[in-house]
Amino acid sequence: MQVLHTPNVQQKISGVQFKNMGRQSEDDRFGLQILYSGSLPGTEISKNSFYRSNHRCIVLEGTSNVTVLNNVGVSNAGHCIYSGPRARDNVISKNFVSDTRDIAQDKRIEGSNDHDSAAFYTWNGPNSYHGNIAVGNRKYGFRFYNDYRIRLEVGMLELF
Repeated sequence: MQVLHTPNVQQKISGVQFKNMGRQSEDDRFGLQILYSGSLPGTEISKNSFYRSNHRCIVLEGTSNVTVLNNVGVSNAGHCIYSGPRARDNVISKNFVSDTRDIAQDKRIEGSNDHDSAAFYTWNGPNSYHGNIAVGNRKYGFRFYNDYRIRLEVGMLELF
């Protein structure tokens, strides 16, 4: 698991394969998480692969102005690309997620809903989603908290 708590430090995470990351039943034990780092303009998580993550793939919480671009998630448990209630002004673009699986009710984090998982899940806005693809997931492809501040661009999908 990689938890980044680096306020005001720009991150570039690119070309990494994350395999068997994350721990179920434990909070903040996800594949890759940027946690309470504030505004991080220029930060980019791109061209990574997440395979068989045990609990989520990419998690943004308390962080803004991050770009999540051209990542692939396959056969992961829980929400794959997740924006928490305090994540805003992020760009999630041209990512591909398939075969997202639920976490058993008794192994989920109290109060979470990973037992009803989605490839892309967001609690808050405004965040921008465009050109993302979700295919062959067990439950949901896209699941958005119903908030008027979420911008979802609908149109022609492009991958990479």
